Parts: sequence; structure tokens; C-alpha cells
Amino acid sequence: HIPVADEMFETVFGLLYLHARGRYDNAVHRHYAALGDFRRCGELLATWRMEAPSLVPWRIDAARSCLAVGMESEARRLLSEQLGLVRTRPSRVRGATYRALAAMTGMPERARLLRQAVDESEASGDQVELAHALADLSRVCHEQGDRQRARALVRRAYHIACRCGAEMLRRDLSVNAAEADAAIDDD
Repeated sequence: HIPVADEMFETVFGLLYLHARGRYDNAVHRHYAALGDFRRCGELLATWRMEAPSLVPWRIDAARSCLAVGMESEARRLLSEQLGLVRTRPSRVRGATYRALAAMTGMPERARLLRQAVDESEASGDQVELAHALADLSRVCHEQGDRQRARALVRRAYHIACRCGAEMLRRDLSVNAAEADAAIDDD
């Protein structure tokens, strides 16, 4: 982490920095550090008496941290709170929240939540979140034995990831697309 002046955390830029740093820590599996930054985002917003669920959706990322360290009930609470704050539709934040909820939900609820995530992400124009939601839904379809649909969804997610420059997701999806093709060929 790059040290920054304490005064920065009195500004929106500090809030954005904390959120970005937390997302990075989640990506490299430092979930407790990430959770600390996300909670700090919430504390700053509370101190400022400001709620910005679309600007800094810290609860979604905090829920992902919680889930990674086995705090499922806290993750659910955060996501429920997030859904209550996002009122407008369509919403990229609502789509991401549904996808996060789906990660801790069993079938068939997971499929329903992922379809909602796809709908919200598509309607809001959030192509990266749409690609993630389609990829997750593809895995669900594969688990349910619907290989044709799984293949179509992973291919669509792959093409969207390519178009929007989501390189890491594109690489992951290229492997999934190849596996889906191999599974279809085996049938």
C-alpha cells in the first residue's frame, strides 16, 4: 500500500482510495484488511451523514470479504442493507448485489438471483458486471445439466469481456468456453 496523508480521508478521494484498496486486498486474498477498508468507508459516510450506495458500494465488497472468511450472516446483512438503499431501477449496484447474494444461495434461488443480476446489469449498461453475472449463470446451468445453455452463456460473457477490455475475466472465460465446448463435443 502507498501511504497517503490523513487529510485525504476527509475527502471523497480518500473514500474512493479506501474502496479501491479494499478491492485490491480482496483480489489478493487479504480479506480482513479489505474488510477493514470497507468498514472505514461506511464509517466515513456515516460521519459525513451521507449515503452513496452507487458511488461507493462498499457493502457489496465487504460482504464478499465476509463470505471469504466465513462470516455469512454478516455478508447477508450487508447485502440486504445494500438492496434497501438502492431504490432506482435499473441499477448496476443492484445487479452486483444480486450476484453477490447468489454466491451464498443454493439452487434454485441462485439461478433466479443470477437472472436478476443479468437483467439489472444489462439494463443499466454495466458490461463488466453483466459478463460476470453471465459467467456465474453459465456455471449454474452447467451444474444443472443444461450444457447447451451454459455454453451459450459463457460464450456471450466471453464476447462482452473482450469488448469491454476485462482482460482477466476474458482469460478465465476462455478456459470456461473451451471446457464447455469439450463437454458439448463429448455428448
